[in-house]
Amino acid sequence: MGTTFLTRVESGAHKVNKEAVLHAKEDQTVLTRSFSGKWARGIKNNFILEMRKHEELLHDFPVQNIITQDIRKASASQGHLDYMSLWSGQSSRLAKN
Repeated sequence: MGTTFLTRVESGAHKVNKEAVLHAKEDQTVLTRSFSGKWARGIKNNFILEMRKHEELLHDFPVQNIITQDIRKASASQGHLDYMSLWSGQSSRLAKN
């Protein structure tokens, strides 16, 4: 149910993340630990695809989360999807504005 609330006005999620969820299809989400070091479901982007081949070597949370913090912030401030953690569950089509 979390994804349903992610796109609401009251949500603190970045507007780029909200838009990505609103336009995502179920086959675009994957489980990854590339951003935080914890397994989570997100919308595939370049960072996830590139890091997928190295996931077994990634640090656990919170170290991986700290390591990727700057790249996530820079990507968000520039409005780019490629290096943001775009968290989304499997049922993104249920999300509305």
